[in-house]
Amino acid sequence: MSRQHLDYVGFIAAILSAVSWFVFAYGQLNLPDLSKVDDPLLFFQAIDDAQFVYLLYGWGGILGTLLCIPYLVAFYKAMEQTAPMMLLVLIVSLIGVVLTIFGFFKPLIIVYFHTPLGLAGTADTLPLLKVAVEVSLELFEGPWFLGSFLLFSLGFGLTATYAWRTATGPRWLNGAGIVAGLAGLVWLTPFLPSFLDSLTPLLILVNIVASIFWSIGLSLVLVNQR
Repeated sequence: MSRQHLDYVGFIAAILSAVSWFVFAYGQLNLPDLSKVDDPLLFFQAIDDAQFVYLLYGWGGILGTLLCIPYLVAFYKAMEQTAPMMLLVLIVSLIGVVLTIFGFFKPLIIVYFHTPLGLAGTADTLPLLKVAVEVSLELFEGPWFLGSFLLFSLGFGLTATYAWRTATGPRWLNGAGIVAGLAGLVWLTPFLPSFLDSLTPLLILVNIVASIFWSIGLSLVLVNQR
């Protein structure tokens, strides 16, 4: 694929990724609060009733993450001669993509596997199934947070930093990417003391909004340079 075509694909992917993140955000904001549901049957019924928003949450996150790959590759190709370390940044970002997508399989597994199993359970097995589901879902949290940090903090932040240094796009635009990377440090909070808990929602919002703005903006700059 030529550089010109890659830049166009990256720009379209950045826009589609942004749309996917809005779908993801809508699904996440409408998920039921299962922490207050003690009855096992009601627990699985609540998930079954909300399966549409679970699917929006899961597929929106998966597509939003996958669609990062084309524009990150386009950014790498634009700077591979002037910033040799960009290859390492791209590799770190791709590792982040894999781990983040693994985490986004959580709501899909809830809908496609756990809920049918729970609704088919008996009064004796339901409590055990509920506990097993809650424990198994925790396994997705670590990779999801680590992957988000590698991709949306290290990957985006370092790519924007190299773009700043090599004059790939305006500095104010890459400044937004650097802000996104710094705000993305919030994805490390599950592994650290809880002193940033009160700032977590704001930092996640800044990370997402700044990432979308920077990725679309820099992709458009590369297209217009052709």
